[in-house]
Amino acid sequence: MHNLNFFFLNKILLKFFNKLILLLFFKRIISKQIEDISEYMHFSKKKSISLAKIKNTDFEDNLWNSKKRENIDDYREYYSRNIHYLERQDYYNINHLNLLSEFKYLKTNANILDYGCGTAALSIAAKKKRRDLNLFLADIPEAITKDYVFWRFKKYNLDFVWIDIPKDEQIIQPFRYDLIRCHDVLEHSFYPLKIIIYFYNNLKDDGYLSFDYIKSDKIEKEVTKESQDSRQEFMDFVNKKFDFIYSFRNKYVVKKKK
Repeated sequence: MHNLNFFFLNKILLKFFNKLILLLFFKRIISKQIEDISEYMHFSKKKSISLAKIKNTDFEDNLWNSKKRENIDDYREYYSRNIHYLERQDYYNINHLNLLSEFKYLKTNANILDYGCGTAALSIAAKKKRRDLNLFLADIPEAITKDYVFWRFKKYNLDFVWIDIPKDEQIIQPFRYDLIRCHDVLEHSFYPLKIIIYFYNNLKDDGYLSFDYIKSDKIEKEVTKESQDSRQEFMDFVNKKFDFIYSFRNKYVVKKKK
């Protein structure tokens, strides 16, 4: 499903431009991108970059295989100990579009939910440029990235609201959002229908929801069976309740139907 509209075309152009800029100024961009994690981990930039480039490590595989992982507690224990998530996330976030470029018309004091925020790289970049934005960062309280997020925002004297994602993934805080971003998350979830219902109930009528949802034929490592079993019902809900603004390769931007 491809909707040829201004948003779609603008996003395609931004992706092309982003790849071109990375190609031309890769070393400079990476050096800037890795500054915070390098300082936080007390590593040199050279060491931070060399670690971040590794997609999967032996440590991760050994940690994952150290026990049989079947339920949400087993998964969260893994996320609480996998230091490589922390080492690599800022590096890989250079491939995502700048929020303020993609969503150009965010109003003054807009509320943004970054669900499954990880190191919150995109959110903090937006907040540095627009301090009027109200950031709501949600992730599991066990995440090894949480302390880093608090340290990072304190470093730049930036405010935000933190939301712990509970084990039943049923957030109850009734905030109203102008933009919700949920990427690299849903395929790891156990209750995706609870997540999308929260998004729907708390997204403003003129707000955007940006998400991806990997469809995997194999249930392996962090991809949960629950996420794949619920994916069609999740997408049926989205089709019923939202209008598609952008859809390409399991990545979507939608708005509530009026």
